[in-house]
Amino acid sequence: MQAENKKSKESAIRAFQSIFGKEKAGRVRCHGRVTTPTLLKKNEEISTLKQQHATEKATLENKVDVMQKEVDELKSLVKMMLQQKSSGVDLDMLAAQLGSTLGNPNNDVHEEENYVEGEIELD
Repeated sequence: MQAENKKSKESAIRAFQSIFGKEKAGRVRCHGRVTTPTLLKKNEEISTLKQQHATEKATLENKVDVMQKEVDELKSLVKMMLQQKSSGVDLDMLAAQLGSTLGNPNNDVHEEENYVEGEIELD
């Protein structure tokens, strides 16, 4: 059976060569005059890199989603702790500051927290 497949493959190659002629160095048959083996290899590498980039991007987006959930949980935890402590801080104002400051992607990554007379100010 394998010998039969090998013979049919060889005959197909011979038939192709008899119609199109022998291989020409530096060209890829049936891809036109511009396509070269180097170009095909480069295109393959580019598609591999694009696939790796897409995978990495999806992984990072998942990490961002997880971190956003953690930030939301920490916000609610801080709010709950402040409510239990009853420190006199206006919780609505604090929630508004936390929501506008932490939820805004345009803010600096290195925010400092300043505690002034029982109020929290985020710079």
